[in-house]
Formats: sequence, C-alpha cells, structure tokens
Amino acid sequence: MKTKIKITDKSRVPELLADLKALKGRKLEIGILAESGEKMLMIANVNEFGCEIAVTDKMRKFFVAVFGVHLKKSTKKIVIPERSFIRGGFEHNQKNIGDTAEKLLEKLVDGAIDAETYLEFLGEYTAGKIKEYLVNLRTPKNSPLTIRQKKSSNPLVDTGHLKDTITYKVL
Repeated sequence: MKTKIKITDKSRVPELLADLKALKGRKLEIGILAESGEKMLMIANVNEFGCEIAVTDKMRKFFVAVFGVHLKKSTKKIVIPERSFIRGGFEHNQKNIGDTAEKLLEKLVDGAIDAETYLEFLGEYTAGKIKEYLVNLRTPKNSPLTIRQKKSSNPLVDTGHLKDTITYKVL
C-alpha cells in the first residue's frame, strides 16, 4: 500500500528574499530637504553650522530702525552660534534609532511589514526624534535682543516652522 504524503513549505524565504532585495540600494534622506525652499534651507544651515555676518553701515541703520538698538562702533560682526539640531539630534538619538531599526527589521523578517513600510516607519521615527531634539535644545542661549524679539528664550523655536520642515524621503 502506498501512502500519499503532502509536504507544504511554510517558510517565508522567498518573500524575505524579495523584501531584502527591495531594501538593497535604498536609503533615507532626513532633515530639511530641498523641497522646503531656499529660505528654510538658509535658516537651517545658519542654525546648524552657525554664521558670522559682517556689520555694515546699512545694517547699523537697520538695527536702529527695526530694533531700536545702536550697535557699538567696535561691533564688526554679528555671530550666530552653531546650534546643530540635525547632526546633534541624530547623534543624541543614534542608539534609539538603531534599536528601532533593529526592531523594524525583525518585523520585516517575520512578515509583519514590507520593505517600504520599514523605510517609511524608520524615516518617520528618525525625523520625529530630530524634531524632539530641536525643541529641547537650550544652548547656546539666544541673545537678549533675540529673546525680546521672539518673546521666547527657546533658541530654535519661534513660529515652529523650522521644526515642522524637518521631514524624510525614501530614495
């Protein structure tokens, strides 16, 4: 007597290989992206890296007219200090981001998410951590003039537009 045996492969190897292949060569771009526009990119760069602005006679008149402040003759430049929120935010959260990437990868291997979802979740999580870092950043402090103008001492938050511009793109 012959017995019929039916073997069923319940492994996810083909699907997993397809998901891993879908990740190959892909990357995330996170931060203030080009689509945010020139003005936001300039504001982000000035805050991320700091900047020195040479004081001109025209600028002296501007400070008087707009802020009611007379710059000292000895003031030759205005220094906006570096407040790295992109690099600092990533470095500060690197372990959390790595742990999250690992947990998401486990979900990918288990078949709970696909490659695109993996990248989208990781991009959203990382952008969120950088936004959180920006809001909590307190040093270097704003100048008294900036605090008076903004009515806030939070160095990188005024209208919230800079924070809201932090995003990600899956490439």
